[in-house]
Amino acid sequence: MKIFDFISFSKKYDYLSVFLFILIFWFIILITSGSLFSGYHFTDDHEIAHINYNLTVQKLGIFEVSSQWIHNDLLTGRFRPFYYIHRILETRLLGVNFVWWSLYTGMLAVLTTFFLFIFGKLIRFSISEALLFSFLTTLGSQSAVWWQLGPAETIGTFLLAVALVFAAAQITGRDTALPCPYILSTWNKVYKSLYETLFIFFVLIMSLSKESFILMIPAIALIKVWMSRHLKSLSWQQSLKKNSLSISILGVFFIVEILLVKFYIGLTPEIGYAGVEGFSLSKTITATQNLSQAGYWWIILASFIGMRLTIKPPYSQSLPQILNVLYFPIILLLLVAVPQILLYAKSGIAQRYILPGILGYAFLIISLYNYLNKTYQFAAKLILFLIMISLSFNLIVAWDAAHTFAREGISTNALLRTIEARNKVNDQILIVSNPHLSYEWSLSIKKYLNYVSNRNNLYFHSYVNKNNFFLKKVESFYDYQTLDKIKNTVDVQCVVLFPGQKNIFLRNSSWFLTDKFKEYEFGNFNRNLNKNTKIYLYCKK
Repeated sequence: MKIFDFISFSKKYDYLSVFLFILIFWFIILITSGSLFSGYHFTDDHEIAHINYNLTVQKLGIFEVSSQWIHNDLLTGRFRPFYYIHRILETRLLGVNFVWWSLYTGMLAVLTTFFLFIFGKLIRFSISEALLFSFLTTLGSQSAVWWQLGPAETIGTFLLAVALVFAAAQITGRDTALPCPYILSTWNKVYKSLYETLFIFFVLIMSLSKESFILMIPAIALIKVWMSRHLKSLSWQQSLKKNSLSISILGVFFIVEILLVKFYIGLTPEIGYAGVEGFSLSKTITATQNLSQAGYWWIILASFIGMRLTIKPPYSQSLPQILNVLYFPIILLLLVAVPQILLYAKSGIAQRYILPGILGYAFLIISLYNYLNKTYQFAAKLILFLIMISLSFNLIVAWDAAHTFAREGISTNALLRTIEARNKVNDQILIVSNPHLSYEWSLSIKKYLNYVSNRNNLYFHSYVNKNNFFLKKVESFYDYQTLDKIKNTVDVQCVVLFPGQKNIFLRNSSWFLTDKFKEYEFGNFNRNLNKNTKIYLYCKK
């Protein structure tokens, strides 16, 4: 009897049931993988420590800190103003409590998936179709944005999902199926204007999160027009007229931001792997393959084969119906994917770069499945089977990546705790790294030890060419406190050897007496480097 009661409850409260399912799903991954409690990571998280120092020690206001970080970001050739505003507000609220940061980011995973589900429901996908659409978009190697604390795609994808919901809510009006019906119980022009305003607002701040989301604006505008046609049975001309105001505003945003990036900021940022440098056919093909692989191209192919089987003579009668189903999802896919492919042709498309481009693939797959489910159920069941197999595989990929990330975090924090435990505030600490290979990590450990651990007597050493660009930047960041500035090396309390530096350091440091130091080994630094990469710490006995 209890089982039947639960089924009845689930049917009555569809949205609540789905939300709880999504909540449990994501937090099972985050908790069992260990990523929720993995703490500080050398990649990206140093910004949190730095911003917290600005706010708490330097006593700068949110506006001043935001201005500084946005300005510095622009100087490096990037355009992510809202990303930094959001990051600074997070830091103001959460400080350097990385468990709370992970909880917050996990909730963004839940809400993004849920809002994509709501959007699917509002455009008349079934519950299962809307749920599949949301997970096809968020689950896979791109899921890394839900446990890593640095990617701009985390907040950008969330804002994209929210914008789509408000776009659909504005069009559906009184007959919408939002989880909170009372919101629309007094539907009128005021609510319509409110949802339109919120839609435009969320698209704007989405586009200010990262350059890749600027390229989503035309696709979002097309979705808005298509929804008017699809949900209100209007012609394309009527739909364009109905949405002319929002399209015009989004068009202005898009043109201004594109011109700003191209002519003021530039297309080749300081980070060498990113940016746009002309057109390369080979790189474009590779990026297309990467995104299509993540976008389940084999399911799309199988769906087309299944759809072909539905065509029966005379073809002239079946073809228009199929084209009516296909043309918009295919156009949307091209409008979403092609700009992302061109943008990321230089760097390649993997993990976070899959977002937001995968949205077009997910929409096409569910549109094909929706059609087959109405016309050829055997093929639809086959496609559903392929979708479930793919999502199961992606679940394994996502969990494994989260676990690898967690192990790295555990080792990172064990290293930092050991440094704190084995030296006093003013003891000398020597950091040895190859800044060309470990540039960000070389800065990150200094920021954490300075801003969080209050260890300020740090020195840096490297064995790369003195003219190396990255070496000069790291030495500048360390205020040129290098090994040769240490008056008496016997005073060095701890030595941190980043990956690949142990042998070369021991071979070239006659002053370093190994019998005077205790060695600590920290492994699992293999998320972005070679397998079993290790960091070694030597501290005075």
